[in-house]
Amino acid sequence: MDALLKRYALEPNKVYAPHDPEILSELFRKLSLTYHDRGRFRQEYMDLKAEEILACLAMQLDIALIIHQTYYFSVEFIKKCMSLQKADRCI
Repeated sequence: MDALLKRYALEPNKVYAPHDPEILSELFRKLSLTYHDRGRFRQEYMDLKAEEILACLAMQLDIALIIHQTYYFSVEFIKKCMSLQKADRCI
């Protein structure tokens, strides 16, 4: 598990807020259903689903960071434009 956390740049014992929790909920449902199954390759499937959960979370965190950065730069651009408009009125 430590190797997977490192691969997806996730920290252990940290709470993350996913952008779209429904996707993760569906993966957890599949994982829990498989846990009670006794079928062949059960453990391999569960390992893959666990990795898929971490990959999905990491992807959502990247998207959230891009949205946050875009929002920040948009706000800064608007502030700059507004200050330029005020300067034009003062002349």
